[in-house]
Amino acid sequence: MPEHKISSYKIIEDGIAKGPFDSIAIVRRIKNGKLTLESLVVASDSDDKPTKAKDIPELQAIINEYEEDKKNNSSASYEATRSTSEILKDGFEFFKSKPDIAIGACIILILCVICYFVTQKLAGSYATFITSVLGYFLINIYCKYILQIKRGQHFNSAQIGNVISNSGLQALLFGLVFSIFALLKAILGLEIGLISLLVTVIILPVFILALFTYSDLHYSFSKGLNTSKRYVKSCGIDAYANLLVLVVLNLFGALLLGVGMVITLPITVSALTGIYEEFNLSVN
Repeated sequence: MPEHKISSYKIIEDGIAKGPFDSIAIVRRIKNGKLTLESLVVASDSDDKPTKAKDIPELQAIINEYEEDKKNNSSASYEATRSTSEILKDGFEFFKSKPDIAIGACIILILCVICYFVTQKLAGSYATFITSVLGYFLINIYCKYILQIKRGQHFNSAQIGNVISNSGLQALLFGLVFSIFALLKAILGLEIGLISLLVTVIILPVFILALFTYSDLHYSFSKGLNTSKRYVKSCGIDAYANLLVLVVLNLFGALLLGVGMVITLPITVSALTGIYEEFNLSVN
């Protein structure tokens, strides 16, 4: 199903207005059968009475297009049609519309700093491992949080528990990788540590979308990695380049004493959420 950039709408379900839903969330609801031509909708910035989707040209067009694709049993693979600038723009626009998501990034950074200094005094050499595990859990929760906001859905404590329970193995491995970096740097010098970091930055874009499959779809460790790899493989070098830019942006944010991630993390996670939703729509 081709990409559509349409207005945001609220959808009336059981007499209650839900949303607003952006273009990606709207397409998802069409695919899930929760938005049909007979559904009542209203523009998110309008006080008008709800009307049927079939009476709104842009919604009618996209629903009809999906139904046509469904009839034709189209099996074309997903294509990464958006440029890096378009992806970053979407992330930035969402950040501008929801500036409070920067608070989440601040909380992650503050908790990680506190954790590192406390565990360094109490656990010594295990500080890097413990802080990395905590950081992984927090970033996973943050990804799910932004995903829910973009879908127009609520985020609650039960979902935090689900994310944590489905991320244990990944968090331990993440902590182990960072501990190895620290060990290599201590034993072999800064150059080897930087080389290891560079290798990780090159590899990470291939598997980064696995984060969302763990928190959203509760995939196993290997299934999540394979799903992310399938996206990059099916979309080619353009998709890899887009994801690499997002990874590198966060690296620069981290180099600015971590403070830069207060801006880079919300923007890049929002952008990644858009990529994940589009790909998830095409493969499910």
